[in-house]
Amino acid sequence: MKHYNNKTHRFEDNKDNVLFAKIDAENKAKDEKKASEIKRLGIIEITNIQYGQPRPYADSDYIWDIKTNGNASAEDILAFCKEFLRNNNQTYNDWRGSERDWSKADIYFRGYFVLIDNGDWSFRYKVHEPCTD
Repeated sequence: MKHYNNKTHRFEDNKDNVLFAKIDAENKAKDEKKASEIKRLGIIEITNIQYGQPRPYADSDYIWDIKTNGNASAEDILAFCKEFLRNNNQTYNDWRGSERDWSKADIYFRGYFVLIDNGDWSFRYKVHEPCTD
């Protein structure tokens, strides 16, 4: 992959740029860790159902279906989702009720996460983020 150098006005290889090399190494390490966790947890398939806003000025929803071979607990899957899919630390129950009370705006705008155990060794992970425009 190449990037544009504003000083030389040319496209250059990323390997020549220290910052790009560092970012590339971090991304590779994260990808390797994700692959290792997928194998350890017995995740067979991760399907992205929705990613972001369905239309302008709408709330953003991020939804994944995760199928496993039955080796992982819900806590392990939740930790995986927070680290590698999308992080949110507020549960729906903590968030509920804040949508009409502006004194709780900080709670409302943090959004929430939900992890549903489908009972067949599959899970649905959802993160909801209210529109802030």
